[in-house]
Amino acid sequence: MTPNVQLEVERKYEVPAGAELDWSTLPVLTVEPEQVPRDLHAVYFDTPGNRLAAFGIVLRRRKGGPDAGWHLKYRDQMGKHELHVPMLKTSDRLPAQMKQYVAGLLAGQELEPLATVVNNRQVLNVQHPDFGHVAEICIDDVVATDERAGLKRSWSEYEVELVNGSGADGTAVFEELETALFAGGLKPSASAAKIARAMGADDDAAAVTVTDLNGDPVGGSKDESKADKKKSKQKADAKKKDESKKKGKSKGEDKGKFNDKGATPAQETPVDPAAVEPEQVAPESAEDQVWVLVNTSVAGLLYADFLLRIGDPEGVHAVRVATRRLIAVIEGVGQELAGESHPELSEQLAAFSDQLSAARDAEVVVELLPQRAALVGEQVSSAGLGQLNALAQSNRESTRAAAVRHLNSKAHMQLLADLATWAEGIELNPKAREISTKKLATRAVKRWSRAVAEADQTLPSSQDAAQETAAVTQEDPAGEDNQAEHPEIELPDAQIKISQAVDLVHAHRKALRNLRYGLDGLAVTTGLVPKKSWRGLLDNAGQIQAELSQMMDSAVMDDWFAFAARSLIRTGGDRYVVGLLHGHERARVQDYERRAPELIDRLLSETSPDA
Repeated sequence: MTPNVQLEVERKYEVPAGAELDWSTLPVLTVEPEQVPRDLHAVYFDTPGNRLAAFGIVLRRRKGGPDAGWHLKYRDQMGKHELHVPMLKTSDRLPAQMKQYVAGLLAGQELEPLATVVNNRQVLNVQHPDFGHVAEICIDDVVATDERAGLKRSWSEYEVELVNGSGADGTAVFEELETALFAGGLKPSASAAKIARAMGADDDAAAVTVTDLNGDPVGGSKDESKADKKKSKQKADAKKKDESKKKGKSKGEDKGKFNDKGATPAQETPVDPAAVEPEQVAPESAEDQVWVLVNTSVAGLLYADFLLRIGDPEGVHAVRVATRRLIAVIEGVGQELAGESHPELSEQLAAFSDQLSAARDAEVVVELLPQRAALVGEQVSSAGLGQLNALAQSNRESTRAAAVRHLNSKAHMQLLADLATWAEGIELNPKAREISTKKLATRAVKRWSRAVAEADQTLPSSQDAAQETAAVTQEDPAGEDNQAEHPEIELPDAQIKISQAVDLVHAHRKALRNLRYGLDGLAVTTGLVPKKSWRGLLDNAGQIQAELSQMMDSAVMDDWFAFAARSLIRTGGDRYVVGLLHGHERARVQDYERRAPELIDRLLSETSPDA
């Protein structure tokens, strides 16, 4: 089921005592109040270690109002989004669809109530003479219960949210409304979200009143109340656990809280899906640095897994990059780690990455097909190109759906849980503890560089590869139907050479990506810096990386055109267009085959240190 995702653009305002607003002063906009207030009741959820909050994600169940249901709030580079899933008949149960969206982030951890927020909301609809309904002004009187600390917090605020798709200039709408808001005494709020305020992020704000569960005031006295003491102790305990955990030494119930940032829930900061970083506390030892490196990489994979689950267009690519980055980290520092589980985890990650290859290849086809079609121009019919485009889109959707199904498999969920537990307990072996951070980082970079130089050794011999490719082509040289017509067809020598060249480039490009992802991983730490002669291995390799990628993309297109030809034979479609495009692609691949040795020689020279 396609998620219902909405982009949120909103601003919050504090309401001082005695504030009075006059909407009649607005020059263009008009404000129309709804007749019936909305009584909203929301329960927010997270794990005991605040896993969702560490990723800037909020999960809540809201009853009341037009958008009652389960809501998931997250941010990306485009802004803040809210994903909706309807409630079940048993409203307290988490729907399976929402459970699947957050399953990867939780990595086996359980959810618990975080806070209950009761909100009496008066809604004012903002109308524009040309664009109609352009915004909503929500006047909120909020009472929130912090379920962990046993405290209540109350406040009032105004929230202005733009209506999606109205066509109006959002900046102009905000500016006009703020002339009335500010004239009435309101001020911009520093609150990130209601859940952040509910959990104590803004207790020093004048607008917030804090009481215990009996309604007795908390704070403002030299003698701490029992609730104050309880809260202070919880914060101190949490800080100790967080500091211990960042050194990779937390045990028992802290297992699995690998990226607990000690963050206030719902801080809602944008997240880089390729590298979600745990909060760094300037670790000094190599072990602390490696803990940050590993946990950052695991967190990046969990967030990329989330993006793919919710249908983000870059989800497949994000998961592949995050997976390869984590593999690179394990291959780079694995020999310095205590324990024996990481080689097996690396193998499982490699198998997982391979399972996503079809989905990634399908996205490459959808991206490149218009470019390839433009090269032949008017030589092909629009109907023929339409058939190819439809086939490419269908293939992308089916392979993406298969990838998401794998994310929900027991094997994948166990892998994520194992990764989280392993990352939480990262320790160096006794010999590695005696190594400096610079030496440890240099060893990792040397391993990645050596893998690039030795990539061809991972391939089968030329004779074995030729026999294997010939056998496959003998079974299906040019499509299922052609096999019966031309059983005598043998694989041309040129085809064997192309296959060998593609395999060679693929192996070196894969090793090169590991080098790049490994260096990117080291960059998120403060101390894992290799020797100077090993720092700039990729400085001059950008053009070679691009050419290797173009060659592999061309190989993907070559395979897909062959697949498309077989599909069109079965369905009776226009085979002329695919034959023409396939011929152009085969010529392109043959040109890459001739250039491959020179490209790889250049690559090896660029990824070798000067000293």
